[in-house]
Amino acid sequence: MSVTAAAQRLLQDARSQDSRADRLGTSRAEQTWDEETHHIRLIDWTDEHIPDLPPLALLFHVPNGGKREQRVSRTGKRYSPEAARLLRMGTRTGYPDLGLDHPSHGRAGLRLELKSLTGELRPDQRAWIVHLRHAGYHADAAWGWRDARQLLLEYFLPAPPATRWTPRSKRPLDDHPLPRSDTSEVHMTLFLLVLLAAALLAPSVLCALARQQRGNALARFSRRVTARRGQIQADISRAAHDPSFSEPTRLRLLSGLHAERVGLDLRVGRVALGEVNPDQPLPARPQHPWRSSPADTVVSCSHSTTVSGQGMKDHYLPLLQKQA
Repeated sequence: MSVTAAAQRLLQDARSQDSRADRLGTSRAEQTWDEETHHIRLIDWTDEHIPDLPPLALLFHVPNGGKREQRVSRTGKRYSPEAARLLRMGTRTGYPDLGLDHPSHGRAGLRLELKSLTGELRPDQRAWIVHLRHAGYHADAAWGWRDARQLLLEYFLPAPPATRWTPRSKRPLDDHPLPRSDTSEVHMTLFLLVLLAAALLAPSVLCALARQQRGNALARFSRRVTARRGQIQADISRAAHDPSFSEPTRLRLLSGLHAERVGLDLRVGRVALGEVNPDQPLPARPQHPWRSSPADTVVSCSHSTTVSGQGMKDHYLPLLQKQA
């Protein structure tokens, strides 16, 4: 069973027990209990239910208060040697009585000031509660061990526990002033700053992406143009040196190949000016009759057709000679 489910079950049982105690009047005796008795009753209950909710084993008591032996000084003032020794060791007055260092649902830990049913918070205790709340802890005051038990179990639930005490001032300690803005305002400010940075950087990022995409498209276009130029130059060499063509046919073929090369150069210029998308396919090449052995490849815009050179010559040469 998860910690949240176990805490939910124990909380339901605790509320049932509290309702029955109020109905039967068995909790009236607790009105006369002192703070120490409520502490002992709470710790007894947590020790009993540690197997059901293991994080209860992390609950500890801070010995800041309590009754200590007092003496009378030579000047007639009463003092406690033990309290003086604890203060010299670093004890801070007003710090909450109980602590639980177990993170739960975004809360760093629990700090609980347990008072008797007739007790009141001192100013230094209120200051520590406000300071610890601002530091990320769930700090609060509880009156009686039953109220402390309910707050302790609510701490393990996703919803924050109900507040037992609300501060009148936002200043936790005189030497530790709180920031002017609370956590929600700080989060909103950070969110607005992120939006502003995104709005300022978005145009430059989009321009960089557009330049990168156009650069990649131009690189692909350059590779296609280089391959087409090589094909045209190879065809010009074949047309110029093939002895099977008559001179008028050779001139007609060379003229067509030079016109194809000029058209390719014009296409390169239009792409450079941005008039034509570089990703558009190049125009299909016209088929020319070449004599090659054993086979020859005629390149078009989307596919290659392999036929024999002698067959192409027998098919196209009469037509070209007739036109000549």
